[in-house]
Amino acid sequence: MLLVAYSISSAFVSSWTTASMLCRYSIFFVGPGSAGIAVWAAGRDRRYGLDDFLTTLPCPAWMRWGSRWSAVTLWCVASYVAVCACIEFVAVRQVSWGTPVLWPLVVGLATIPAYSAIGYVLGTLLSWPLIAPLVVVAAFLCSVAMTGSGPAPDLSTIALWHSSNIEALRYLFPLAPLNASPWYGIQPAVAWPELLCLLGVTLAALSIRAFHDSHRALAWGGLLSGGILTGLAASILFVTAPPSAVVLNAIHDSGTAPTSLMKYQIVSPYTPYCLGKPVPVCVHPSTSSTVRIADGRAINQILAPLRGLPGSPTKAAQRPLGGRDRVVGQTLLFDPSLEASSSSNLSFFQAAAGALVANASGHARVCPNDASRRSCQQTQDALSLWLLRRTNNSLTQQTAIELGYTKSAVVVAMHFEMLGQARQHAWLRLHYQAVRQGVVPLGDLP
Repeated sequence: MLLVAYSISSAFVSSWTTASMLCRYSIFFVGPGSAGIAVWAAGRDRRYGLDDFLTTLPCPAWMRWGSRWSAVTLWCVASYVAVCACIEFVAVRQVSWGTPVLWPLVVGLATIPAYSAIGYVLGTLLSWPLIAPLVVVAAFLCSVAMTGSGPAPDLSTIALWHSSNIEALRYLFPLAPLNASPWYGIQPAVAWPELLCLLGVTLAALSIRAFHDSHRALAWGGLLSGGILTGLAASILFVTAPPSAVVLNAIHDSGTAPTSLMKYQIVSPYTPYCLGKPVPVCVHPSTSSTVRIADGRAINQILAPLRGLPGSPTKAAQRPLGGRDRVVGQTLLFDPSLEASSSSNLSFFQAAAGALVANASGHARVCPNDASRRSCQQTQDALSLWLLRRTNNSLTQQTAIELGYTKSAVVVAMHFEMLGQARQHAWLRLHYQAVRQGVVPLGDLP
């Protein structure tokens, strides 16, 4: 088990958030396993025909089964801790930024007693020969079924989305999907409701076991305490209504969020890692060294034809922008979802080229002699394609059209490319700002 955990974590751990989520996912296997072991341990006396004999002993029954359940739980907790220690060891070796996110690990730890308590009750009440493996399979399938996050919202209307108080109760289950990102951390933070619910379920299950031994006062007290804790957890979730992971993914991908969810758009503090010349390119410190170098080279490559122009970017920075690069002031902001792993990565270069020739606020309302503004937009497309071809000379006209460029923009871009660098730079010096504002028709390009 440890070898599997080490192999998987070595391949997937790239940040502390990833490591914490892998520890959380290990409950998919450790949890049902602890339930199955508890079922087997609970039926041990019955299998050996010791029930009648044990009733004659002076030791209270709850002490016997309580010590056995505790032993099973501690061994299963030790297994979970060993798996998490293996994953965190890999993270220490591979992650160079940030600190461990502990609350998912603590919730996972509290999940083990809940699974084993439920398993112990089932093992006491049911005497089927194959009850232990059946409980393991049922617990695993139940865990998988409860991890559904619901349908993805429409990105065009995400700004109007409202939290659902009822759907927030999904987080009563400790394996409900969470959104994990080095930019935003692990969201939503539902540690307290999940811990209260798990403690309540554990107390309720052990109380049912106490009923079996006629310890009614102890059992009723445990059931009441478990119900209060679970109800408190449900109340917290119902009032706060944290969004699902799929909604959080949507608002991060779209770059917009309704007012009620703006707190989930706050980027976690970090110190950027900057490299590249002559334009410094700053990336998130969790970015791998390979991507850092590739991004630095790519950004400087695509900015080279615009260097020295009034208003051209003098710095580039990585930001979560929902897949849309933009220029703010004299800084090119590029999205981390696109990586310049090679010069053939057209998505990265096309997004950056489009941002360099378009205004972040959109196209101008007035385009000379074109009320539809299509001609001025084609000018921006033509220069975007020209910049794109500067990074990839093998980009053909047919490929450009497949990327969404119009045939007119492709023809003009090819003609502009045949001009000398001196003429290109001289024209751009006079018209670059106007192009970005969207007031230069396609026919004005030389």
